[in-house]
Amino acid sequence: MTEKDKGSLFDKLDRLDERLDTVATKQAEQGVMLDEHMRRTEVAEANLDLLRADFKPVQSHVAMVGALAKILGLVGTRVGMALGLRQLFS
Repeated sequence: MTEKDKGSLFDKLDRLDERLDTVATKQAEQGVMLDEHMRRTEVAEANLDLLRADFKPVQSHVAMVGALAKILGLVGTRVGMALGLRQLFS
């Protein structure tokens, strides 16, 4: 192997080493980003649990109003039928 070949080989090794340094730097940056992402996800999940707990009374209220609307509709129908029959037979 000639000195020129050795020099070329060392140049290639130096370029590979620079690339590995870049990869290591990027990997460290990705690790920091992943840690931040995990922290934000935990905060978001905690907030979601709080919202779900706060939403339960609203759900029960909506169910109660829905039932009341059905009852009023049923009563209104019965009253309408009774008035209609009253007018029909009078």
